[in-house]
Amino acid sequence: MKTIFFGSSTFSLPFLQQLSQLSDLLLVVSTEDKPRNRGKKIISNYVKSYAQDMGLPVDAPANIHDQKWIESIRKLSPDLIVTASYGKIFPEELLKIPAFGCVNIHPSLLPQYRGAEPIFWQLYHGCKKSGLCIFRMNPKLDQGEILLSKSFEISEKDNYESLENQMIKIGLELQQQLLQKLSKNEPIASISQEHGKYFYARKITEKDEKIKWKRTKKDILNHIRALSPRIGAYTLFKGKRVKIFEAKGFSLNEQINPGSILIRQKKLLVKAMDGFIKIEQLQPEGKNIMPAQDFINGYLTRKEKYNFSE
Repeated sequence: MKTIFFGSSTFSLPFLQQLSQLSDLLLVVSTEDKPRNRGKKIISNYVKSYAQDMGLPVDAPANIHDQKWIESIRKLSPDLIVTASYGKIFPEELLKIPAFGCVNIHPSLLPQYRGAEPIFWQLYHGCKKSGLCIFRMNPKLDQGEILLSKSFEISEKDNYESLENQMIKIGLELQQQLLQKLSKNEPIASISQEHGKYFYARKITEKDEKIKWKRTKKDILNHIRALSPRIGAYTLFKGKRVKIFEAKGFSLNEQINPGSILIRQKKLLVKAMDGFIKIEQLQPEGKNIMPAQDFINGYLTRKEKYNFSE
């Protein structure tokens, strides 16, 4: 089967790798190079870098609506186009090119959590159940017919990395199943999505990374794990950022303001609206990630009241 792959992130890579092994991969399409990190150097994304290292044909068009570029895809005569975390909506003309259509690998149980950041928002909202869908793309955002899907339970111990890994494992199983069915011309039952209420999983911004201590401890813990370990939810300590990567709930009956810091039995505790958070791993600005005890020893040595601020 002749395929083309579209993707741009670490989530995309395993699907690209498998597709290159199980099909005749004609082309890898990724997003254009952008300035990244503090130095704002122009760096290729993970998919483009991997494709180049493996000697795969790769393209990163600035405009996938350009007619000349669409025509170049048409000349390749792909049987199937697969996308995973590409981030752009296809024009209808492009969708019609492959014999078997275009499919997207999406890490949520559609129609819930359509959009760019479904993994973050599911953890942020404390979802108990999730899943992965492969759906046939149409001109609307994540609204095509579902071809294959599988659900699973989300553990309270899951963070962004562990949930993403579960999604990838299931996605690879479903992608392989899809390729096998298509290559054998086996029928695949498609299911139309219900188009009622859904949450738009927009891209996260810097504001989404900041902890609000006046929220419940459950909400704060969900926030922390939704950004760990890739980014890290942050708070302010004496005007500087401190990222928190790991925390647990803690029972303590003491009435103080949200954000206030207590040290009890060498434990670093922070007040939420309805209880306390026990910090396990954190990273002061300009420093490496450290256990809470190191933060206590290095930053909370004086007998004064400390707090994390918003």
